[in-house]
Amino acid sequence: MALMHLVQRRAAERSSPPPRIVTINHGLRAEAVEECAFVQSSAQALGLNCDILDVGGDISDGNLQEEARNSRYAAVRDWATQNDIKVVATGHTMTDQAETVLMRLARGSGVDGLSAMASDRIQHGMRWVRPLLPFSRSELRDWLTETGATWVEDPSNEDDAFHRIKLRKAMPMLEELGFSEARLAETARHMQRTRDALEQAVHQLSLECAHPTDFGSVKFDLEVFCLAPVEVQTRLLTKTMSWITGENFKPRYASLRACLEQVMQGKTSTLHGVILLPKGDVLHLTREPNAVKTNLLDRLWDNRWELPPEVMDARLLFPDRGELPEEWAEFGLPRTVWASLPVDSASGRLLFLPSEDSLSQSGARLVRGRHSFTTYQTSH
Repeated sequence: MALMHLVQRRAAERSSPPPRIVTINHGLRAEAVEECAFVQSSAQALGLNCDILDVGGDISDGNLQEEARNSRYAAVRDWATQNDIKVVATGHTMTDQAETVLMRLARGSGVDGLSAMASDRIQHGMRWVRPLLPFSRSELRDWLTETGATWVEDPSNEDDAFHRIKLRKAMPMLEELGFSEARLAETARHMQRTRDALEQAVHQLSLECAHPTDFGSVKFDLEVFCLAPVEVQTRLLTKTMSWITGENFKPRYASLRACLEQVMQGKTSTLHGVILLPKGDVLHLTREPNAVKTNLLDRLWDNRWELPPEVMDARLLFPDRGELPEEWAEFGLPRTVWASLPVDSASGRLLFLPSEDSLSQSGARLVRGRHSFTTYQTSH
């Protein structure tokens, strides 16, 4: 509510178009219908348009708050896209920042987990901003009271079934010990600067040792890679695996370290659908054939290849000795790379080779071509 009042005032001061408001009903509480109607009427009283989005579905299993948050962001993203909205502001506060730091400390999180929430970021083709991060929740309540504005308290904010709420109720005692909201938020900002420095080091290592191929695999210069600090190595591995698969995952640190140790011993390792194959002074990272999803969805094969419309189905290329064209030897890539490529199931024709003639014949295209590798590293 504070955010709505503040952005309305700022738009009026600047004679800018009025902001659009959106509120979400997850269908988890009967009172939510009235609460959303209250938000809508409050917006209309300020001369603002407010849409109510009903986000249903089964989100009762697992982490309820996390599932609800994910569905909420997806709904707002779709709403903004449909309405040609380029900037979305959310009402996260310094209090949210402090609570998040404490929760992640309890989980043993590292630099990334303890870093500050981004006040301004680009995601899903739009800009997301958090203008209220410098202010505590109590400061915003006091301001709303002074301005005569009203709000609704979400009863789930008092539900001890949620770990965040237990921490929230413990905050007064923690503050007496020096763990104030402001101090925890300051720690998060320190971690953010550390993370930024690490990301620069990862980017530099990527430029020095990583060489993406036309087949969606990546070759690392092992000598250069091995000279980097372990934290930089693991980050580059994670980003590269994400680029190969198109999945925005982050493997558990213990699994990543175990994988890295095997590679350093010259052993092949597999993690999150990617094979890591050290061969001489080169480390090859390529899609794991056993993890390939061969179903076609909107002509996208394994979230990696755009196939021509005439291809009804595609299978993996199993690289028997007789199936590999002789010219492939010149690429110097292991057979595991070829094994993850698509073949037209009907004709048995390989759908991609990195040359103009074969590409024009097949019509297949790698969604994340090698030229996207550097920008992908910096944006993920």
